[in-house]
Amino acid sequence: MERLLTPLAFAVLPVAALAVVHLAVGGRPPARRRHAHLLVGGALLGVFGGFFGLILVGELLSDPGPARALAILTPWGVAIAALAVLAAVAPRAAIGVVAPAATVPIGLAAWEAVAPAAVVAWQAVAGPIDLALVYVLAGAAAVAARRVPRAAGWTVVVLAGVPMALRLATPAGAPAGQAVIASLSTPALVAGVAFLLAARASATGQSPSSSGPAPAVGRTG
Repeated sequence: MERLLTPLAFAVLPVAALAVVHLAVGGRPPARRRHAHLLVGGALLGVFGGFFGLILVGELLSDPGPARALAILTPWGVAIAALAVLAAVAPRAAIGVVAPAATVPIGLAAWEAVAPAAVVAWQAVAGPIDLALVYVLAGAAAVAARRVPRAAGWTVVVLAGVPMALRLATPAGAPAGQAVIASLSTPALVAGVAFLLAARASATGQSPSSSGPAPAVGRTG
């Protein structure tokens, strides 16, 4: 039962959090709705991605040792920092980097569908790179979402949703095991949906109906 608690938390809590926030701000002005959805999307990635990252760091420190762990983690840290800076300064350019990189976890999920034994053997050496990439790339998209929420939302939905769908739809491995692995991407998928809801709120706020009353037309006689 304890082994199921983490997958259940990853699968249920993000959906519940987004539903509560979406209902709570349903009647608020578009700017407030946009801010709330961006906040919940970023928070989901920060909390669940940080939790996953701490587990990975702990495993690296205990298994290969601190020196080897530092050699592995340093390039990841540099890449994360570079993506975060790029997303803050040039969000569209960052999405242009994240979108092609999303093909890596998608490709690994497709490979797992046709050759699960090979993927398991490879991951035993390389680690869960696909899931790590999902959260690293989704984190960069979350920074970019403050200015380009629609592009960021669709990018994260595809990045997290396609590998999840492949694992659930293909018979590779035990169905329960596949569902557990797929559930670990749920927070990223829900964050992508939150960014799309923020983009929808932005569009509502920019619509003519929300820009104030139309100017009065003078009578000509």
